[in-house]
Amino acid sequence: MTVEHLERILALTWPGLERDQVGDWLLRAGRGVTSRANSALVLGDPGRPHEDALDAVVSWYRARGLCPRLQIADCAHREVDAACARRGWAASSSAWVMTRSAVLDASAGAPLLGRQRPAALPDVEVEWSDAPPSTTDRDRAAEQTATPALYATLCVGGAAVGWGRLAVVEGCGVVTDLEVEPDRRNQGVGADLLEALCCKASESGATQVALQVLVNNPAHRLYRRLGFSEHHAYHYRTG
Repeated sequence: MTVEHLERILALTWPGLERDQVGDWLLRAGRGVTSRANSALVLGDPGRPHEDALDAVVSWYRARGLCPRLQIADCAHREVDAACARRGWAASSSAWVMTRSAVLDASAGAPLLGRQRPAALPDVEVEWSDAPPSTTDRDRAAEQTATPALYATLCVGGAAVGWGRLAVVEGCGVVTDLEVEPDRRNQGVGADLLEALCCKASESGATQVALQVLVNNPAHRLYRRLGFSEHHAYHYRTG
């Protein structure tokens, strides 16, 4: 899958609340919570000189009370990145897009829950919903629910200790909002949760799973152990 194809899929699973285009560039606005929902995704050709395209981006975001921001893949659109740098736009939030097959072990018909956890911990269960947890911040929930998704709550001994979101588009399951209670980290809960999400993606028709993780987030080591590899990197430029 090409970088631009995967980025289009990722954008469909977290589209923001308002969208527009400058040529092929996809402008997204939400409630200012996440960069993904409040940035212009640089794709293809903006249909005008880059400086004019950047001016259009600035006008669109300022009209909505938001800072102009671009999401740029590291391996492409270097001339756009350079134009942003000339304007003094700050680079930030370098992240990996990581992918793997939805099912690594074809003989496994269900998530391999508990395989990473110490034997002393109670069994785990995963509960599914089509709405985010009730504790989710209202503005973030608005961005999450801009497209259909499934929400997983992983319980250990009846207590909720992990959460995740899954949206499936064009045969790709995109995992976002992975969270584990601080006192349950490094106990295999994250691995159980991610395997459950991958299995649900497969059940929903996905053959691939993708997620995004900041380059400096140590969680990427867990993702590698679970079969994910780096597809490409991206960063933001904010004016």
